Amino acid sequence: MTLKLLSYLVTVFTMVLGLLNWMALQNVLQFLLVNSSISRASWAAIEDFSFVLLGIVWLCIVLYSQHYYAKGVKKKKLWRNASFLTGIQVLLLFVCEAIPMLWGSGTGSAVSWLLAVLLFIVGVACIVFSRKLRRHV
Repeated sequence: MTLKLLSYLVTVFTMVLGLLNWMALQNVLQFLLVNSSISRASWAAIEDFSFVLLGIVWLCIVLYSQHYYAKGVKKKKLWRNASFLTGIQVLLLFVCEAIPMLWGSGTGSAVSWLLAVLLFIVGVACIVFSRKLRRHV
C-alpha cells in the first residue's frame, strides 16, 4: 500500500513538471511567433489554440503517468519508470530553454546557459539511471 501511495506522489511530481513544460512550451511558441513571418492578427488564435491543445496533452500525460507508475508498482519498477519519465520531461525543459538561446535572441546570459546545461545533464542522468535500473532488476 505504501508503494501505491508513493506512485501517487510521484504522479504529483510529474504533474508539476508537466505544468512547467506547458508554460515553457507556451513561451517558446510566443518566441517563435515573434520571430516568424506569421501575421500578428493570427497570433492570438494560435496562442489560444496551442494553450488548449497543450492542456489536453498535459492531462493525457498525467493520466498516462499514473497508469505507468501503477504498473511499475505491480512489477516493482516504480523508480525506473519515474526516472525515465522525469528525464524526458527535463530534456523537454532543456529544449525549451535552448531554442531561444540558439536562435540568437540575445537572452543567452551565463545563468541561462548554465541552467540549460544543468537541465540537459539532469535529464540525461535520469534516463541513464532508468536504463541501469532495467539491467539490475
